[in-house]
Amino acid sequence: MSSCCSLTKLPDLFGELRSLQFLNLSKCDKLEELCSDFHCLGALKELNLSGCCSLTRLPDFFGKLKSLQTLNLSKCDKLEELCGDFHCLGALKELSLSGCCSLTRFPDCFGQLVCLENVDLSGCSNLANISDDFHTLPSLTRLNLSNCKRLGAEWMDRVEGSQSLLYIDISGNEGITQRWMEMRREKEERNLAVKMVLKLPIEDEKRKRKALKVVAVVEGVDSVAVDMKEKTMTVIGEADPLFIASRLREFGFNFVELQSVGPAKERNKEKKEENKSENPTTVYVPRVYYDYSLENDEQCSSRENFGESTPRLEKSCHMSRLSSPRWN
Repeated sequence: MSSCCSLTKLPDLFGELRSLQFLNLSKCDKLEELCSDFHCLGALKELNLSGCCSLTRLPDFFGKLKSLQTLNLSKCDKLEELCGDFHCLGALKELSLSGCCSLTRFPDCFGQLVCLENVDLSGCSNLANISDDFHTLPSLTRLNLSNCKRLGAEWMDRVEGSQSLLYIDISGNEGITQRWMEMRREKEERNLAVKMVLKLPIEDEKRKRKALKVVAVVEGVDSVAVDMKEKTMTVIGEADPLFIASRLREFGFNFVELQSVGPAKERNKEKKEENKSENPTTVYVPRVYYDYSLENDEQCSSRENFGESTPRLEKSCHMSRLSSPRWN
């Protein structure tokens, strides 16, 4: 039903299509409202309303679409708000509100969308606030806030509390970008990371991988590296050195010796000045810490696959690291 330029409303009893799973109403530019029984489409998984520039609101009981996984409302210019029961869309994974320039706020309890992974709010130029519990979304990994010019910089403090967010685009919003830089500097200033070196029996690659796996998942560990020749492990982070030694012993590394504990090595001054001059807009957010380079290629992030180095900070003004959403 895409590009039905004369369609103004869905017919009555449209909700009787109980087995309908995919519905494309994109570019129906005169569509002003959906039918009153739209919520009866219990099997609907994907709904595309992009380009429905006359649509002003979602129908009542929209939250009863329990199977809906993908919702595209991009370029719905007149959409001012989402429905009050929007948080009941428990299966929703992808949401695009890109270009909804009349949208001013989010509904309450938005954090209850436990399956939501990808949110695109780019171009929501009048969006001044987002739900207070937005940062509690447990599955959110990708967030596009580019050109949300009215969104206050204080909102970045809420993003800081997200435990799952991996990618965020904040291009086109000077206030948020500056706040991000401030948060990064504050993180560096209060960094309590230490560098510890442990001697332990590592005979082969299998034992090396096991040691990395045991230590990398410990809370407070930022990076871990193993020197096979010296049979030593270097750990950087805020974790307790004695706890790490004890954990290694629990997993079969019986002869663990804590050789040294001291402050983590500072980055090269020239590199630090270079980082300060950056204006990050698309950001890779590693869990536990914000680090943009590694001193050793063998280092392993505590939240990455073992043996892989952490990617550097993205400098582009677009979400180049994001996989293309299904609605594109």
